[in-house]
This record gives sequence, structure tokens and C-alpha cells, in this order.
Amino acid sequence: MTKSVAKVALVPVLIFSALASMAGCSARESEHVAPTGQPVASVGKVVVTVAPSLAADNKTIIDEVNGLPRLRAAIEGELSKKGKLDENSPRVLNVEITDFRLRSGALVFWLGIMAGVDTLDVGVQVRDGEQVVRSYTTGVGSSGIAGGLTSSSRFQPMADVVAERVVEQL
Repeated sequence: MTKSVAKVALVPVLIFSALASMAGCSARESEHVAPTGQPVASVGKVVVTVAPSLAADNKTIIDEVNGLPRLRAAIEGELSKKGKLDENSPRVLNVEITDFRLRSGALVFWLGIMAGVDTLDVGVQVRDGEQVVRSYTTGVGSSGIAGGLTSSSRFQPMADVVAERVVEQL
């Protein structure tokens, strides 16, 4: 086979790979634990942390994409939109990242949906002093190239969806 024929034969494979990676752009429903406790009208502060049990390499990736401040900003933005952020409120919204996976851009480009999903799962507790007022878990996952090829660009859409889910369950 000549080089030009080999290149032509490779084109359909590349097109199929690109289409397959884009087809997996849907978000999965993470397992949710139904909220316990009373609904919360407002919170005064948002604290985002990483679970001690999270793998060290995932913690490193969270740091690389500036994940904690970005997730906190997304949650605060959603709280503001819903009128639930009140600096005078004594309640603190504690959000702990319990499961996280963010594939590399190269892996997403070459394998698309076959590379698995990016995931961001959180445990949420609303505290008023020492008392837990509300507690639940939520999260999101996406496959394909939703958000782009860079890890940083794929993190933000997940953070935004998690923020919406955190606030809607208050």
C-alpha cells in the first residue's frame, strides 16, 4: 500500500474516532444520598475541602486545575442566584470532594468515551455551630470531550453542575 492510500484509509478511522468521542458528552447521574435534616434558607460561608481518602494523584490534579477555589466560586455563584448566600447567616456549607477523576487531554482526544468518565462527587453538610442541619451527597460525571480537551476546561462544567445540585438540595 502506498503512503497516500494509507493516509486516505486512515481518514474514516479518524472521523469515526472524533464522532465517537463527541457522542459521549452526556452527564451521568451520580449516586445521590437523599438530604437529611431541615431545608436551609441561607448560608453565610462555603468551605470546600478534599476527603483524606482521595488518592494523592487526584489531589494533585485538583490543585493543578485550581479546583477548590473554582468549585467554591461556582457554589457561591449559584447560592447568590438563588438568594441563599447571606453573610449574616451563621450556617456554614461544608463541601468535601469524595471522588474525583479527570482524564488527561491526550487520553480524551485519542480514546474519547472509551477512556471512561470524568467524575466529581461531593459530600455536603450544612452546620450551624456544632449542629449538622442538613447532610447529603451529590456529584456528576461526563464522558467524551464535553468542555474541551484540557483538564482545566473540563473541570469547570462539572463544577457548575455540582454547584447547581448542591444548591437545589438545600
